[in-house]
Amino acid sequence: MKDDSLSSAVGQALLCVLAVFVIITVSASVFEGFQETWMARRDDPLAAVIVYGVQLVDWVLLIGLCLTVKQYRGCLAMLSPRRRGNRPVMLLAGLGLGMGCNLLAFALATATGCVSVSFRVFEPGWLALIFLAVLIQSGAEELLMRMFLMTRLRQLFPKHAAVAILGNALAFALMHVFNNGMGLWSWITLILVGVEYSLLVYYFDSLWGAIVAHTTWNFTQNILLGLPNSGTATPYGVFAIQGTPTDGFAYSAAFGLEGCAAACLLLLAFCALLLFLGMRKQRAARA
Repeated sequence: MKDDSLSSAVGQALLCVLAVFVIITVSASVFEGFQETWMARRDDPLAAVIVYGVQLVDWVLLIGLCLTVKQYRGCLAMLSPRRRGNRPVMLLAGLGLGMGCNLLAFALATATGCVSVSFRVFEPGWLALIFLAVLIQSGAEELLMRMFLMTRLRQLFPKHAAVAILGNALAFALMHVFNNGMGLWSWITLILVGVEYSLLVYYFDSLWGAIVAHTTWNFTQNILLGLPNSGTATPYGVFAIQGTPTDGFAYSAAFGLEGCAAACLLLLAFCALLLFLGMRKQRAARA
């Protein structure tokens, strides 16, 4: 890549990063007080629906941007059901990555005595609505990072997939910079989560799979188990924390499951598995 082409690509990449964070900032500033009010309504299922569902505005802003700017329109193709990766089997893969990894992390946290939960309530109708709201919130982050930013980075640096994978993963971690309890392990975990979802999109062409993985991770942790989601306590959960959690190998009292060494190791293992399967898939396609 010539110097002028490289400068242009870097400039356009920075513009995309700026666009992402402008959308995040606008959304957060408009709904910050609104969300805080609803977060205070403990054990209220409607509060969970509202807190998660308001991020529909991110979908509207990003899709509007992609439709308005011609060079961004191609990103929307990632949502198409016609893409080979957006099929039922990848939804199941996303479920395994999200819920499976989170339950393993929780099992380690309880086995080491860092946290325990007790049953609170089970309301299927509300859980279905909350799941849809979590899908909106998690999907918004996937659209921003994997559909838009990662796709643009792949277009701008076609010979360097690592730039797209690591670039959007770092941006994903930065998106959570103001979360409660951020620490070293939290940073590493968020970067690895970004890499994991990016590998799913890169090797298996499945944005849907990444959205499901992200949704089921958040839903399992925050709504089913009643644990903090990236440092933010849930207003509603099937289970609730019992007693006082402690810091340890498998749990962070300030950040939750995502702020410890155990989660990092689990995510690293899942990333290695995706890398192995993805590279094998590529070799099979070339054979």
